[in-house]
Amino acid sequence: MGNIFSIFIVLSTLLGAVTACASEDVTAEVIFRGTFRSALERPSADDPPLPKVNLGSSWVGPRPRHETARVVGFNGLDFGLLFVPRASGLPGMPISLKYVTRFPAPGLLKPGSAAPLMQVESQISCLVGVACTAHYTFDESWEIVPGIWRFEIYDGNKKLLEESIEVQVSRS
Repeated sequence: MGNIFSIFIVLSTLLGAVTACASEDVTAEVIFRGTFRSALERPSADDPPLPKVNLGSSWVGPRPRHETARVVGFNGLDFGLLFVPRASGLPGMPISLKYVTRFPAPGLLKPGSAAPLMQVESQISCLVGVACTAHYTFDESWEIVPGIWRFEIYDGNKKLLEESIEVQVSRS
C-alpha cells in the first residue's frame, strides 16, 4: 500500500507541474529553420556543414540538414523548425503545445477530395528547455504547394511563435 501511495504522490506532483506550466509565462525560441535529414540518414560529402544546433546526446528527432527560409519541394523533403519551449522554474518538465501548419492558397487538395485543406493542427509533447520540432514531410506530389508555409506553436490560445518557409516548385 505504501508503494502505491508513493507512486500516487509522484504522479500528482508531475501532473501539478504540467498544469502549473500551462499557467506559467511560457515562451518559445526558434533555434533552426530549414530542411532535415532522418535520424538514421548519414551526412554525405556534398552536404553543407551542419548548423551549430545542440540537440543533446538523446535527440531522436530529425537532424538539421540545411538552414534556409526557402526550399524546392520534392517527395521526401522534410522541412520546418526546431524550437525550445521555456517556462521559468520548470526545466525538463513535459508540456503539451498546439502545433499548426498553415498552407498557402489554394491549400492541399488530396485527389478525390471536395475541398482543399488550408491547415492542420495537432498537440505535441515537448520538454521545457529541450529542443522540439515542428515539421512537414512531402509524402505525395499533390502536397507540394508553392508559396509561404507557416508553422505556429501555441500554449492554449497564446501564440508562442510563428515562422515561415517558402516552398518553390522545381522547374525541371
